[in-house]
Amino acid sequence: MSTSKTNLLTHGFRGKVGNQYVMKNRNGKQIIAAKPDASTKAYSEAQLAARKQFAEATAYAKGIMKKPELKAAYAARGEGHVSAYAAAVTDFYKLPWISSIETERYSGKTGDIVNVSAGDYFRVVEVAVTITNAAGQEIERGQCVKNDVTNKWEYTATVENPDKAGTTIKAFVRDLPDHRVEASVVL
Repeated sequence: MSTSKTNLLTHGFRGKVGNQYVMKNRNGKQIIAAKPDASTKAYSEAQLAARKQFAEATAYAKGIMKKPELKAAYAARGEGHVSAYAAAVTDFYKLPWISSIETERYSGKTGDIVNVSAGDYFRVVEVAVTITNAAGQEIERGQCVKNDVTNKWEYTATVENPDKAGTTIKAFVRDLPDHRVEASVVL
């Protein structure tokens, strides 16, 4: 390995040169070293999982690039600083979230409202609610509808729930890469 502080010919170069050596910049010094041989490297379980997830993320982004509407939407999400491809990879890595399940307007009657505050890096595809009684029996389930005024997802109860105490309301959110997240509250 050799190092150089100032070399007009290769100043600022980095990366692989041919198939023989690599150039690196570390702590203000340029380092030229033999190309590392990764063919015999044994990866840890965590590294294998990260490699698998990255392969899935790039496959997802490649699929998005074949859909003009989604590609344009991801490009807009990147705001000109990030490519549509990079925004799609980022979206794959970021899970959707549920920040709150609001039950103030739910008293166990038909027509009562449950509000769910949910979001995602790019787009929420689906929000659903399941209501179960204290004994764990499902009372009802259904899809939420986005309220564009409040920017919350609303579920309207369709079944009477006479004994509200101990009722569990569980919300599910799904994003475009098909990640699912859930949260629940007990009344």
